[in-house]
Amino acid sequence: MDPDHFAIDQPSGKTASRLLSAIRALCVVLPLSLCGCASNQLADSYANNDLVAAAKSGDVNEVRKLLAAGADVDSQDADGITPLIAAAFYGNKAVAELLLDHSADLNTYGSSDYTPLAAAILQDQKEMARLLISAGADVDKKLRDGSAPLHLAALQGSKDIVELLVANSAQVNIKDKDGLTPLHDAITSGSKSIVEFLVAKGADIRARDNEGIDPLTEARNTAMYPILKAVHVTKTKKRRPALLRTKAGKAARKNAGQAKTAG
Repeated sequence: MDPDHFAIDQPSGKTASRLLSAIRALCVVLPLSLCGCASNQLADSYANNDLVAAAKSGDVNEVRKLLAAGADVDSQDADGITPLIAAAFYGNKAVAELLLDHSADLNTYGSSDYTPLAAAILQDQKEMARLLISAGADVDKKLRDGSAPLHLAALQGSKDIVELLVANSAQVNIKDKDGLTPLHDAITSGSKSIVEFLVAKGADIRARDNEGIDPLTEARNTAMYPILKAVHVTKTKKRRPALLRTKAGKAARKNAGQAKTAG
């Protein structure tokens, strides 16, 4: 995955910068053993951990043989990648199922920065994500950078995975280390459908990040703003005292406004 392609047709300024920074943080620094970059170091890494290499390639028979020979199901290569993280990243479902049958750790980082579920989400592997969640993966387990799986899925515009996570009780208003919620990230990704979905599921349009910016403000000058504005107006009306929502109350507000203008 080349993060620079995200610069195309994305909003300029702070929003684009936040998107690119987040994608680079999650993708560019991925260990070479997952990115598939050719190097002597990579070859040495695989030589030191055949099980991770087999999981990456999707070779079920080799994985089975290595496990039968006593290989550690949670062993790590030189980059700290476990076999399950490698299988999840590449969508090798049969390998993942075999590893899970051997009690592979679902929620480990290894020595890397992300869990098997995060690795699957990074590659938009919906069925792999479903398998891991069904096996008991923690849907709110944060990455080392403080973001949760729902942040990652929202930022990437992966609506199917967003829906899958929420359906399995992921926290809609969970915050990362910058105070950002998945709704902030959905706005950043430009995914109107995810914004609509999260709002419908109770995402807080007034949840402020560490800079004091809420999703409603973040969405200004985007196609998402009318969605959030409509929610804001509706909630504001509901907060008014019952008397002010009556015909008499509306008339009283109107008269008060006219008196203020006349004064």
